Amino acid sequence: MVADEERKESVDFSIPYYQAQQRMIVKVEDAETLKTPADFDGLKIGAQKSTIQEAIALDKFASAEYVGLSKITDLVLELKNGKVDGVILVEPVAKAYVNQNDDLFLAEEILGQEDGVAVAINKGNDDLVQEIDKVLQNLMDEGMIEKFIADATALAEE
Repeated sequence: MVADEERKESVDFSIPYYQAQQRMIVKVEDAETLKTPADFDGLKIGAQKSTIQEAIALDKFASAEYVGLSKITDLVLELKNGKVDGVILVEPVAKAYVNQNDDLFLAEEILGQEDGVAVAINKGNDDLVQEIDKVLQNLMDEGMIEKFIADATALAEE
């Protein structure tokens, strides 16, 4: 849950453990020419329907044709088959696809960042908050949060 001021009145929060950056993947052969939203003028940009990535596609890629699909795996397949020119994904998922596919490239530009996500705990449980913070810090230090997110996304696609 995002730890905003209104929510902090009702619950305590752990340290933020995840701030999702939004990134774009393209085919390796397009890595030098498709770097920014402006490069997609008249091309096709893909994103998962009803997500923050869709909102980014419609806002930042206004001169591109938007292709929205329900499954990320279908979007990546469309990219690999040349039916879209780029796909907007949350960074851990984008990195996972690039690491598993030699023909895909992670563009450098950050397209947006969500507010930090934290664990909500009933007020007055300071010892529990401290223990959760320790566990979260260890998971972040080991790079496990990104792995969990990429794994969960893959499972949701099955």
